[in-house]
Amino acid sequence: MPQGEPPPAQLLETSSGSSGSSGSCASSNPPKKGKADFGSRKVKAVGTLSEVIDASVAARTELLPFVRTELPVHGGLINAFQFGLATFNLRFVFVLFPFLKRLLKPFTREMINLGGLERVQLLIVIARFDIDGDGNIDEAEFEISRKEGEKAITNALAGCQNFAIISALLFGATHLANIGRPVPFKADQSSVDEFGEQEMDIVMWVIYVLNVVAETLALSIMITSIFIRQLVSNALPSVISKLAFLSDTNILSNMATLVTWMLAAIVWVVTLGGFPAVPTHGFASAGVFPILATLVIPAVYPALFKTAVRLHLEAQAMLQGNTTISLKKKGATGDNPNNDADAEAMAADEAMAAMAAC
Repeated sequence: MPQGEPPPAQLLETSSGSSGSSGSCASSNPPKKGKADFGSRKVKAVGTLSEVIDASVAARTELLPFVRTELPVHGGLINAFQFGLATFNLRFVFVLFPFLKRLLKPFTREMINLGGLERVQLLIVIARFDIDGDGNIDEAEFEISRKEGEKAITNALAGCQNFAIISALLFGATHLANIGRPVPFKADQSSVDEFGEQEMDIVMWVIYVLNVVAETLALSIMITSIFIRQLVSNALPSVISKLAFLSDTNILSNMATLVTWMLAAIVWVVTLGGFPAVPTHGFASAGVFPILATLVIPAVYPALFKTAVRLHLEAQAMLQGNTTISLKKKGATGDNPNNDADAEAMAADEAMAAMAAC
């Protein structure tokens, strides 16, 4: 495999106004760490092609255990739900208590080790800077891969913006209730008479705590999104620095998980909120959770699982040297408007071939 070839230790450094191709340099061993560590570079290599080579090799090395795992034989709803629950909703639990990972299937376990779907996608983008996998990145390869990296950065910024908007809306919806505006947060007297004061106190405590949790998560996601967007847009100068920052912090996967917790808290507030308000027909609000579960789980969790399978196949094809970007490179400059359509068709063929091989 191309990832086994040692990369050069030094390469032509890019600077404003410089042009030309990279020369051949001495070789060094690929990093021994299982996890890509983009922060351990020498200062003189930051922002140069040498850093890009190191980052590409490190990303390929980190993807190897995931690529070597076998895809699950059955991808039914139950397996997809278990995968999504572990990698998307409860990933922090397995990070805090690593011994629980032994309960997971290898495919799910490696996805959690990598940090989730969003980080796997970033690792693939970084690894693809070395298009042909020979351990060298010339200026032509860098220019082609840089455009793909800029697309990933743009998508990451859009994701931060979407998270901030959703959080701002939910913060506005929960804040007034938490501070007792326009009316204090309490059960209706008819509900107290119907179910009992002690029972209503318990229900109100649960609802209020869930509402506070939702507001806290909304505020934290909103603040994090604002500052991450600021750092990526206006602080980090180069494409590889931005990609390495997004990969090191894994902020997109972390915020996506927090959003699911925030939405879950809101759903339970709505589900339980009917009983304290209207004792006669407030039980209807209890149907919110099962109805949402019936609609959301069959739609979202299989999509998460299929995305993971696609990432596995793309990473496998990339490490084998069969990538859409390499096919674009063979078309020379990439200015031909038919290149994108041809590349998409070739990518579809590659995915089918990889799936058949599995």
